[in-house]
Amino acid sequence: MDNKTMTDIILICKGHYDKSKHETKLDALSSYYNSCYRRGNIQVSLLPIEFIFKVYIKPTVLEAIKRDSSLAMYLFQPTVLESYKWNSRKLKSATEVMYYRCITLIQMIKPSTFNLSLPDEDNPIIII
Repeated sequence: MDNKTMTDIILICKGHYDKSKHETKLDALSSYYNSCYRRGNIQVSLLPIEFIFKVYIKPTVLEAIKRDSSLAMYLFQPTVLESYKWNSRKLKSATEVMYYRCITLIQMIKPSTFNLSLPDEDNPIIII
């Protein structure tokens, strides 16, 4: 995965996407995938968590841990959303659990780890 794609994934996971168009991060990541890889009129509205995890989240997390090994602790800590879904029996797979933990890990990445320019109120960055 190239640096621009990884930076875009990090920014989307940190919430820098148009929330009026995309209800969830998964929806925004699916839309990002479609914008990069769409062929003609073929477009998938919402890609499965397993696919997004394999294509975008896992490579980003592995690179983040290479750069800052202290981030690995987030892989072992249950998230609030995960706890809610677990109690209501809405979690379906181990990949889904890791997806939410990895999203939390990505949200905790310091801008200096990837030389990110985070948006401010005067200069918002909207990836998709």
